[in-house]
Amino acid sequence: MDDLPVSGIDAEWNIYHGPGERVVGHGPIAVMWIAYQKEILVLQIRKYVESKSLPQQLIIFLHEKHIIKVICGVNHDLQALAKEAGCDTFSGGLELSSFAKEHFLISEACASLEDLTAVLLHQCLKKNNGECISSNWNEEQLTSAQLCYAAIDVYVSLVLYNKINSSSTPEPVSETAPDGTKVVILSADHRKVVAHDILLPTSVQQVEKLNITPS
Repeated sequence: MDDLPVSGIDAEWNIYHGPGERVVGHGPIAVMWIAYQKEILVLQIRKYVESKSLPQQLIIFLHEKHIIKVICGVNHDLQALAKEAGCDTFSGGLELSSFAKEHFLISEACASLEDLTAVLLHQCLKKNNGECISSNWNEEQLTSAQLCYAAIDVYVSLVLYNKINSSSTPEPVSETAPDGTKVVILSADHRKVVAHDILLPTSVQQVEKLNITPS
């Protein structure tokens, strides 16, 4: 996938609340963010979605399977947008959590963007969750908080993709592997990562008071 263009995408829509602030529904997708390299586009598309007349260039972009589109939950967003806009299924979605699991960087394919940021980038993704359940995404003039909310997501998604894609996929350890080789220990069914470690020199006989014996 190294030779394919990669974009981070995200979509937001109004959330409607009932008594006791209980979520009772949501409106059509109102805003879409597309990040590519160092640029982030903000597209206010609610009227196009409601009239089922997305701009042709946007449709071409969303249908193009050779443009990778990343974020956590990307396929949900693509399916929702296609359904609401009356379009055929959009292509090119790559779930970041599944991608990370395939590279044995995490154990479960259901990790959130916040989880991936903490584990892979060792950073805290601070977000105002109030924006996520906002009923103001239809406003013509978005606030700086709204603009930043999703812009951070699509930017971090690109950073995570590059981090995951640049990591090497583990291979079976050979008898000639040098000391210090990083290893991933998998569960018996090879589905989960149990631990990360390194190969110790055969001369090492004890680690933290634990005796090391050849096996």
